[in-house]
Amino acid sequence: MGIFSKKTKKDEARPVQGRARDSVAHASGTASAPARRNVGTGGAPLSEMRRVLVRPRASEKSTRLEGKNVYVFVVRDEANKRSVREEVERRYGVRVTRVNIVRRRAARRFFHGRTHEGIITKKALVTLVKGAVINLK
Repeated sequence: MGIFSKKTKKDEARPVQGRARDSVAHASGTASAPARRNVGTGGAPLSEMRRVLVRPRASEKSTRLEGKNVYVFVVRDEANKRSVREEVERRYGVRVTRVNIVRRRAARRFFHGRTHEGIITKKALVTLVKGAVINLK
């Protein structure tokens, strides 16, 4: 073993966390496959998933994109493409073909001799399958 991979007695005595809850025992006494985790939200179960979509984005550009079957949502900063896709499919009951995420940097503003940072926003452009519609009104 190398210098950086030393194990202590404390590490050997510590049980591995999460092993007991990975498999679920049925009434018949057999254990099932490991519980399914949501990879898009950092491995959290679907029931514990935070809301990823904040609100639909209403602007001239987003209204124009709705004609091309692309919907724009403001999302949380920790959202990724997979979590946005799962949330839209679950909430609106439509199939998503593509998700693009745009992160808008905060603008610096000078006020009374001091620099202030604006708010960082993140939005997702969600493309649906042909013929699918989301009623945002």
